[in-house]
Formats: sequence, structure tokens, C-alpha cells
Amino acid sequence: MKHGGHGYGTTIAWFLMHAALLVGLTAVPAWAGTPAVLPSLLTLEQAAALVGIAPVTLRLWTYRGCIGFVRLGRRKLFHPDELARFVRVNTVPADKLRRVAR
Repeated sequence: MKHGGHGYGTTIAWFLMHAALLVGLTAVPAWAGTPAVLPSLLTLEQAAALVGIAPVTLRLWTYRGCIGFVRLGRRKLFHPDELARFVRVNTVPADKLRRVAR
């Protein structure tokens, strides 16, 4: 019998990968079908410090849906690539900052 169109081997690998994530491991066996090392996720405080804002501001932006996060239980964790994307999208080019001389 197959689960989701895949054999039992894939199901077991999927379970082991997710079980490893739930207990906080950042390394998952390569045979589990994922890269051997997962990217480090940042806590709300770490992500706010990296971007240079207060944690309460980052919490507000997640509530408003301005920035993506990973929810693990009650914790909100942030992928470094998502923070980089957020900064890139919200960067104002220099030509937009020119002021007209009066």
C-alpha cells in the first residue's frame, strides 16, 4: 500500500526528517531526502537585532503579515533569506530620495 503516491520508504524518511526538526536538530540524514544541514532559524529577538529594529516592531510586522516566519509551536522563528528578502523589497533606491532644490 502506498501513502500519497510514494512507497513506505519515503513516508519513513518524511517522518524521520520532521521528527528531527521537532526535537530541534539542525542536521538531518541525507537519505531523508533533504540537504544534510538545514539553515539556522533566528528567534524573534535575534532577527530584530539583525535588522536593527525593536522586537515589538518585528512582532507587529508579523501580525500584519509584512514579513514571513516559521511557526514551531508558539515560537516564531525567522529564516535569514526571508529577512534579506524583506530588506530588499523595502529598500528605497537612491534616485527616489532626491529633493528638488528650492
